[in-house]
Amino acid sequence: MFGEPKVVRNKNNLWTYSGGAWGVYFCLLLAGRLILGLFIDNHALVWTIVNVGHAIITYIVFHWRKGTPFHQVYQDDQTGKYDKLTVWEQFDDGVLYTPVRKVLTLIPVVLFFLAIFSAHDSTPVLIINLAVLLPILIAKLPATHKKRFFGINA
Repeated sequence: MFGEPKVVRNKNNLWTYSGGAWGVYFCLLLAGRLILGLFIDNHALVWTIVNVGHAIITYIVFHWRKGTPFHQVYQDDQTGKYDKLTVWEQFDDGVLYTPVRKVLTLIPVVLFFLAIFSAHDSTPVLIINLAVLLPILIAKLPATHKKRFFGINA
């Protein structure tokens, strides 16, 4: 979808170059929204749940988890090379402002706007969605690249 990387060093992130993986990513978000919509009639609440769920999952997977989880599958020399880097820091071999990073930064922002626009100026919905958006965006900032605050997740 976003072209091929010039040099493939970390096979852990090859999925970001597959159009099928992006299709599954967006279909999972849409399916979550549709399934919740079957049980909950409040659109703002449904989008807020999708936003909060997405934020929690992506924070854990991209910004908390470190190392290469699939090194046993690839059977190559990557073992240990990425142990101190989060998955986000491994994307595109650490190069900032790539298309993959831009899209993965845009998705939480879009979910945030979907939640607050469907709430029609509800302050509690705004506060909840902003509270989950800010940590995700801060973790994606170049200023926080390879930084560990207060020794957390060091």
